Amino acid sequence: HDELTGTTFASARLELLWSAALIALLGGVVYWWPKLFGRLLDARLTSLSAIVLTVSALLLAVGHGAAGWSGQASHTGVTIDDAGTASLVAALGVPGLALGLLLFGLAKLKAAKGRRVGNDPWEGDTLEWVTASPPPPGNFGSVPPVTSARPLDDLRRSLREQGAL
Repeated sequence: HDELTGTTFASARLELLWSAALIALLGGVVYWWPKLFGRLLDARLTSLSAIVLTVSALLLAVGHGAAGWSGQASHTGVTIDDAGTASLVAALGVPGLALGLLLFGLAKLKAAKGRRVGNDPWEGDTLEWVTASPPPPGNFGSVPPVTSARPLDDLRRSLREQGAL
């Protein structure tokens, strides 16, 4: 598609990539937040943030893709021509991205005053979830026994079998 080179279609592909990377990064932050700070992020705010970011990224990328398909050159802004409607749809995605990030920031602020959670709020199966939250220097006094890829699952099973859990 040499005719699409230099159009907003090319930037649409990059917008999809960085948007997906941003959403994945924020998902990782949600997962690791309780281990790092001992508190959960608000699930409603982070879910709403993810939805707003996804919809906004799609508006931006699909709008720019359609505008580029109609021949709109890169870096032209919103135009009133054949690509105008698609370009306007893309422009609607930008404040949506800002809103999604703002919602995520609000979740972080709310978490600072939220209740503390235990060391393993996700009931994870790997060793990082057995240490305190936030982890102390050195994490473990001694290395816990590891007999499989899911040592905490093994420990829970053993405790259930012994009637201790």
